[in-house]
Amino acid sequence: MREINSQNYFENTENVYIHQHASKFKEYLFVVVLTHTQQYWVTNPSAIVDVPTGNYGNELKHWKPFGEATTISGLLDEFSRLSEINLKVCYLDESCINRAIRRQAKGLKDRMVLVADPFSLVATNNNQFAKVFDETAHNNIKACLVPLCVTSSTKTRGVATRNIKAVFEDLCHGWEQEFFKSYVHVELDVPSKIHFFRRLSNIAFYRGIGDKENLARFEATTQKFENKPSLGDL
Repeated sequence: MREINSQNYFENTENVYIHQHASKFKEYLFVVVLTHTQQYWVTNPSAIVDVPTGNYGNELKHWKPFGEATTISGLLDEFSRLSEINLKVCYLDESCINRAIRRQAKGLKDRMVLVADPFSLVATNNNQFAKVFDETAHNNIKACLVPLCVTSSTKTRGVATRNIKAVFEDLCHGWEQEFFKSYVHVELDVPSKIHFFRRLSNIAFYRGIGDKENLARFEATTQKFENKPSLGDL
């Protein structure tokens, strides 16, 4: 797994470069993590009601999506190792998102997987960046995963759900009505690490990334944990 400088990557990437080097995106899964650091909650105390602030650290990659010891960086590294899928990962928060980055994201989003922290969506810049992925016209649906731990309290889930529905209005409607058709690369309520890994492997499969035999073996090791169709059923 390779972590890249998010701001430099977006600002230095021109659309012409993307078109000329599109085949390179078949070599890895490009994951964009949208979250906060602990400092955000310190400086915005009014936003912390029913938010699991203990799941954040000094760096964006220290966010713990499922309230366990493993950070998002650790989860992605484990997924890459077990599935043998190459990842490029960048981390964004409100401090580095600007109009130029949102513009570049629109050109790149069909090659991205957005992993959005639902509690971070209260920040204006995070909110606006995430909305780039809330476009479903002409079946133009992009990959979007929102971890929400199954052990979260009712109040905490309520906060997260309100944020998700406010930002991903179109995706929410389509996802609830048509899941497992055109929305197999979207999950707005990923409850656990195993589900997270399964969904990433689904996305890689549909994008033709990674070795199919390796993906099939990985799928077999995780399928028993999830009551959902396997890749062969979709």
